[in-house]
Amino acid sequence: FQDFLLSYNKLSEICFTDCVRDFTSRNVSQKEENCSLNCMEKYLKMNQRISQRFQEFQMIANENALAMAQKTGK
Repeated sequence: FQDFLLSYNKLSEICFTDCVRDFTSRNVSQKEENCSLNCMEKYLKMNQRISQRFQEFQMIANENALAMAQKTGK
């Protein structure tokens, strides 16, 4: 759960910094809203892709470790 909160906070900070430019109004402009949605979507897709690649890497590493253990007889 803590990882989720850290990720959420990072996402909020990045997208806010990149997208919110006008502090003279309480309302969120259409441009800011679109930017925020695009930013969030890109960040989540990137995070999903990194997780997928990490799982693929872990599977290969596990297979290699198993093959090495079988070779050495351990």
